[in-house]
Amino acid sequence: MKTLRKALSWIAFFLVAALILGFLMEIVNRGTAAASSVYDEFYPIIEKINRSAPIMAEPGVRLDGASIDRSTGIRYRYTLTELYPEQFDPQTALQNRSKMREQVARDSCNHPDMAPAIRAGVTFVHDYHDAHGERYVTITVDQRTCERAGYM
Repeated sequence: MKTLRKALSWIAFFLVAALILGFLMEIVNRGTAAASSVYDEFYPIIEKINRSAPIMAEPGVRLDGASIDRSTGIRYRYTLTELYPEQFDPQTALQNRSKMREQVARDSCNHPDMAPAIRAGVTFVHDYHDAHGERYVTITVDQRTCERAGYM
């Protein structure tokens, strides 16, 4: 449970923000508004992530890789290496997933470097898997997510 809480507060941004901070600032400074242009700019970063993966973003959280699909967005694949679903009853697991969605959306939509990319049409998809490799939760953050939550 402690690892999951820690993941909630750091997972989306500790690694991702560090990898794309400079890149996103360049996009914002150039005023790039077309989502397709923004996606094009991410290819070198995705390649770098995949060459380095797996990367321990923090204890218990491993970034396994990333990809771009213009129809679904920029997808990051994580493993919560200390999360074993048998540790939780179904109701607790459901609550944990809900908290993760809220945290990742809030942090993404309010992050000074990710928000401009989201406004430009970029969709970020975060796939989290448990220690057994089974999908635990998928979190999609796009402009609609931010608008519905009142962040944009």
